[in-house]
Amino acid sequence: MYVIYSGLFVVCIAAAALFAASETALMSVSLSAWERMRKERPRMESAYALWSSNPSLMLASLLLCTDLASLGASVVAVGLANRLIEIHPVYPGAVLLLSSFLAGAAILFLGEILPKLYARHACEKVLLASSGVLVAVSRSLSPVLGGLTALSEWMKKLFSFMPSEPLITAEELQQTISAPYVEGLAPSARRILSNLIAFDEAQVSEVMIPRNQIIAIPLEQNSERMFEHMVRSGFSRLPVYFGSVDNILGIVYARDLLVEWRSSGLLVLEDLLRPPYRIAPEAPLSVLLQGFRQGGHHLAVVTDSRGRTQGIVTIEDVVEAIVGDIADEFDQPR
Repeated sequence: MYVIYSGLFVVCIAAAALFAASETALMSVSLSAWERMRKERPRMESAYALWSSNPSLMLASLLLCTDLASLGASVVAVGLANRLIEIHPVYPGAVLLLSSFLAGAAILFLGEILPKLYARHACEKVLLASSGVLVAVSRSLSPVLGGLTALSEWMKKLFSFMPSEPLITAEELQQTISAPYVEGLAPSARRILSNLIAFDEAQVSEVMIPRNQIIAIPLEQNSERMFEHMVRSGFSRLPVYFGSVDNILGIVYARDLLVEWRSSGLLVLEDLLRPPYRIAPEAPLSVLLQGFRQGGHHLAVVTDSRGRTQGIVTIEDVVEAIVGDIADEFDQPR
C-alpha cells in the first residue's frame, strides 16, 4: 500500500512539474525560437497553431492541470499520513504535521519552483518534450474552458460600467526596461525602447529646430546666393520666406533647383515652392509622423495659434527622438 501511495504521489508531483514548466516555457519562448522549432520538428506545428490562435485556452488548461495535480498530491499525502497513523497511532498529531510539511515542501519546490526555474532557461527543450501533452490537454479541456471563458466574457459585459485598468502602465514598462535585473538588453536597446514608450506623449516642441536656428532662403535672393546658401546649409530642403520667417511661403528642394537650373538656366523660385506642412508645437510626435507619412512630407513648419513661426521639424528629428542622434558628413551645427 505504501508503494501505491508513494507512486501516486510521485506521479502527481511529476505532472504538476510538467505543467508548471510548460507554462513558464510558453511565456518565455521567443517568436524566432518558435520558427526554429517548427522547421526542425514538424510536430511542433500543431502546438504553435493552437498557441498563436488561442493562447488563453492553452494557459488556462495548464493552470487547471497544475492545480489538479497539486491537489491530487495533497490528497495522496493525506491518505498516506492516515495509513501511517493507523499503523503507528502513538503520535498521530506529529505524523500528520510532519507529513503535511514534507508534502507541501515537495509540491512547492519539486512541482512549482524548480520546474519553472529550469523552464525559464531551457524553454525550447521543455516545449519540444511536452508539445504533444500540451495539445492533447488543451483540446480535451476546451469544451469546459470554452464555457468558462464565455461566462467570464458575459460577466465582463455585465459589469462593463466598472472602470478597467491596463495590465501594465507606460510608467511600469519604463521601470521594467530600466531595471538592472533585466538581462539581454544592450544600453542602446534600452534607450530606444524607452524612447518608443515615451513617443506618444512627446510633443513637436521637444524635438523641433527653434526659430533662432532656422536656416531659410529669402524669396528675393538671387540664384547664385541661393545655391551658396543651400550648399553651406548641408540640407536638401529649405524653407523659403518673404520678409521674415513668420511668412514662410513654401519649401524648396535642392534637387528641383538643380534640375531647373540645368534645363533652363533661369530660376523662378516661386515656381519651385512646395506647400509647407504646418503643425502646432504642442502636437504629439505621433500626429506629426502620421502627417509626414500621409502627405509625403519630410519637413514641417511649426507655427503657434497666431500663425507665428516657432521652428521647423524634419523627419530626421523624429527618428532621432527614438534612436538618438544621427550624424553624417553633411551635418553642421544648427
